[in-house]
Amino acid sequence: MHNCCLQNSKTYIPKNRAVYHAIEAGSRPPLPNIVSSSDGDYWRAVRDAWMKCFTSPNLKRVLPTIVDLCQQTVEQHKAATAANGSLSTKPAAAQVTMSAGTGSVIVNLCELTDRITLDVIGHVSYGRDFGAVNKKRDRYLFLVTSMLAVMHEEMSYPLIRLVRRIRPHKEQAIILAEYDAANTADVMQARQHPPPEHTIAGQLLGVCDPATSKPLTQDQLKAEMVVATLAGFETTSNALSWTLGSLACHPEAMSKLEQELDAHGLLATPNNPAPEPFTWQLLGKLPYLNAVIKEGLRLFSPAANGSFRINMEKDVELPGGLVIPKGVPVGVPFYALGHDPAIYGPDTAAFRPERWLAAANSSRSSSASSGNDAEGCSGSQNSSIDSLKEADTSGSDSNSNNSEHTARQLAPATAAIVAMVAAATTGRALQQDNLPMHPSTAAAGEAAASAADSSDEGSPAAKAAVKTVSANSVVKDLIAVSQQQQQQQPSNNSKQPLQDPWTFSIGPRDCAGQALARIELQVVIAMLLGNLQMQLAPEVGGWEGLLSRRMYHTTLQIKGGLPIVLTPRV
Repeated sequence: MHNCCLQNSKTYIPKNRAVYHAIEAGSRPPLPNIVSSSDGDYWRAVRDAWMKCFTSPNLKRVLPTIVDLCQQTVEQHKAATAANGSLSTKPAAAQVTMSAGTGSVIVNLCELTDRITLDVIGHVSYGRDFGAVNKKRDRYLFLVTSMLAVMHEEMSYPLIRLVRRIRPHKEQAIILAEYDAANTADVMQARQHPPPEHTIAGQLLGVCDPATSKPLTQDQLKAEMVVATLAGFETTSNALSWTLGSLACHPEAMSKLEQELDAHGLLATPNNPAPEPFTWQLLGKLPYLNAVIKEGLRLFSPAANGSFRINMEKDVELPGGLVIPKGVPVGVPFYALGHDPAIYGPDTAAFRPERWLAAANSSRSSSASSGNDAEGCSGSQNSSIDSLKEADTSGSDSNSNNSEHTARQLAPATAAIVAMVAAATTGRALQQDNLPMHPSTAAAGEAAASAADSSDEGSPAAKAAVKTVSANSVVKDLIAVSQQQQQQQPSNNSKQPLQDPWTFSIGPRDCAGQALARIELQVVIAMLLGNLQMQLAPEVGGWEGLLSRRMYHTTLQIKGGLPIVLTPRV
């Protein structure tokens, strides 16, 4: 039942802009983009362009770039440790906070992965990096992370955009203007000097808006490139940080991965001081590495809240007899599903990559497509690039254009309902772990609450949405039916196939760049751990301390960053 609203079927519920309009916060003026737009001709046109960037030949082009960025990062930190962590020799890739003793340094792992990921996005978007690893464009990293905070704020508190009209936030306005100027400059440069066709910008320059039959405007291109930078940056970076942090807490898992890397010549040892760089041929051939990645994505799904839809057209009956009334939003919470004992067994709170190896010889779960491609990408989220394109072009879009105007009118109300649904689904899983909200989000919530009653614009709709009884009752029914089905299902064991983590969603509106993300996860983890030993800094407090740093801020972040001790292997 969990996936029936997302997959292309009779119960598929199309995406609606009313839910995701907050994603447009980074572009001026706010316009639909590949993530926020409703199912329809425009989405299909831009999605097709995006997907052309993630074919196997184009991913082969970007893999050497990822390898090079990893090598730069390793060399920078080797230089820092050679100087015993001296502040005068701190690496560009991540700020050294203190000396960790002879031959070691402590760095913020989150910043390290941020820098690598942002530069990868730069190459995929424009064919050039953003100067994050070498710090040539350090201000840009600050702007990107600041814009993500703005986006998170609007997603968490849908009324905040109205509040900001009444009570402007001066510092935020400055950041918005500076980021918009940087985004405008990048897009203008791309229009004047078109980047290669294998880049996102290069493909989008050839797209025509179905509504006008003309090329995308400057503002439309800006809206798409905001998504390219922001949406693809934080999720992958967080996944890297959580997975590497988990390995640092589990020596046995780390040792098994080291053995696998050593067997493929990827581990630095006295007999192999200069390990081989990661190659395309290794993708999918490191089973324990892939198990580690899956386990990290299961435990720490970056897009923790999942995917939300609004049933705009007619009542939809799901398997089991549950009816989703017209006009009611539906959420599929990825974090909660990743911690479901009915799917993953009684030890869902444990970091145990072996659970995936035990199921490796079993068939894929019913939600995953069959077959493996030559590059080791298989299943629903691992499916081949061609399969992803086929799934994308077959998506439903019935009457979506007719509902676009209604969606804009309902945006404050429906977004408020989505916030309520999130609290009733993902929120249950998160709250039991006492996960904090980001300070800026909490402050925004207080501002929204105090100003909602005084705002005429959208206030009646918002109040009505929050008080909608039918939506709340559907949420309760969803939970009840789900629990009933779980009780009827046998608990998972090693003979049953495991369901891949839904980190990248499924169906026609799954993540366009998921293949790139999976490649980046493999390459970065293999190359960093192949050259650098990693241990959590003592102040983190081990596994329990790492878990205590979970912070829900639209994506699952590590509160306060993650100080980690880096030591060159040779």
